[in-house]
Amino acid sequence: GCVSEADDVIEAAQDITNSPAPAEESWYEITTDTFEVPSGEERFLCYAFDLEEDLTVDTWAFESRPVVHHLIVAETFGDEPDGLSECDVLFRPTWFPIFVAGTGDTNVPAPEGAGYVLEQGKRLLIQLHLLNASPEDVEEAVTLRLRRAENPDLEPIGMMVFGSMALALPPREASDVVDTCEMSDEVEIFTVFPHMHYLGTSLVV
Repeated sequence: GCVSEADDVIEAAQDITNSPAPAEESWYEITTDTFEVPSGEERFLCYAFDLEEDLTVDTWAFESRPVVHHLIVAETFGDEPDGLSECDVLFRPTWFPIFVAGTGDTNVPAPEGAGYVLEQGKRLLIQLHLLNASPEDVEEAVTLRLRRAENPDLEPIGMMVFGSMALALPPREASDVVDTCEMSDEVEIFTVFPHMHYLGTSLVV
């Protein structure tokens, strides 16, 4: 017998209907309390909380805000109070970093087969370095999005922070600052977050 074009269209439509629907992405959001940064001022704030559920995450995402210079997400073993508090420090030894972001939009997917394993009840902290260069006071809140991994059985990954705070730059000339970090075990690096200020022009890892 003959097969018409209409029969072909019907068969194709049935194939599409019977195919499994793609899995919807599931995201977990963390939003800080609202804070204010007066015009021309700088603040360091910490937002501490206990994680409400077990999470296996394969992507961190942050949509930048003009007032955020950088942020650090860390597991904390310190005594920071719940919610927002002033924390005018660069870093604390009781923080174990998990994620960082700077002035641009940030989307960090984990390598295939790996992810961030976060247990319910873990004490987390978001440190915000805030700088308001606008002529108006700013009222803002920050939201981080964590994509739940479809496969919860992933190889755990983490973050390392290293560098040098021993900066001594001669005036009116170019100079280099070099730091080394010897790994005790073999590691695979899948992303790097360089961070410099006005005098930095390039960074090589």
